Parts: sequence; structure tokens; C-alpha cells
Amino acid sequence: MPRTLKRDKLPPRDVARRWTPILAKEGWTPVADYFLKSYAQLGINSMEAMFVVQLMSFKWNEAMPYPTFKTLSQRMKLSDAATRTHARNLAKKGFLRKFRHVGEANKFDLTPLFMALEARKAKEEADLQEMITGIRTGRAIELDEVGVQTTKAENEGVTSSTASSGSPIV
Repeated sequence: MPRTLKRDKLPPRDVARRWTPILAKEGWTPVADYFLKSYAQLGINSMEAMFVVQLMSFKWNEAMPYPTFKTLSQRMKLSDAATRTHARNLAKKGFLRKFRHVGEANKFDLTPLFMALEARKAKEEADLQEMITGIRTGRAIELDEVGVQTTKAENEGVTSSTASSGSPIV
């Protein structure tokens, strides 16, 4: 049986406490919870999300990660072509930029993804603030069962509807 450290002797939020000391020794990858909660709403499928997680395992600071496609393919147990397709799809969706360097590994810029996530988060917070303000002022804002936002101005008796994206419904 492998020797393990006692988890109760580790700091409360230590990675080894969440997994195991043996697994944590191999390393760990920080992934923002907001990415895990939101990638599908951005139109990123689960294989593309795993591609991003794999890239993040090579991102140790602010610099762009630079794993080879061969390394990513081996880790994901995919063909080189399939791995490149995930990168190309993320680039087409505007979430990834790839920089080629002759004789070196590509560099992957995830800044567009980070910016899209931050914009989505800001919109959610603004929508929440609008809803709180509406409650305080007596203006009810609700989402119906199909995600259509309905705004009712009590004093005016006016009702307008917009899709959850904020676009008016005609």
C-alpha cells in the first residue's frame, strides 16, 4: 500500500487535502470555477473545455502557455488532427489565439477567453443589480419558463419582453 501523509496535518485548503498527498505531488492546475460554470453558455463544448484545462496546466504565470500539439494529443488521448481541430474551433469562436514560432512550440493566448468570461460575469452582476433595483422600486423583472425576461412597470401598466440575451422580442 502506498505511503500517504495524514490529511488532517495539512492546511485546510491544501490541494493534497482535496485530492490526496500522492496525487497532489504530481502537480495541480488552477481552473476558475466561473469557467467551469460558464463554458457551455459561451458555446464551448466539453472537449474544447478540456483542451483549455490542458492548456492551463502549462500556464504557470501571466505568460502564454506553449505545449506542443503532440503533448496535448497524448494527454487527451486524441489524434494530432483532433487536437488541432479543438484549437481551431476555439480560435474561430474568438476564445483563443495561436502564435506560431518556427522551430519552437506554438504559444496559446487565452486572453480572449478570459475577457469573454469577465464580460459575461460583469453582465450577470449588472443584471442582478438591475433586478435588485427593480425589486426596491416596485418594478418586477422575471424570467418566464423559456428564459424570456418580462418587465412590468406597475404604475404605467406597460409590459415589454426581451429575450434573455437582452434583445427585444418582435
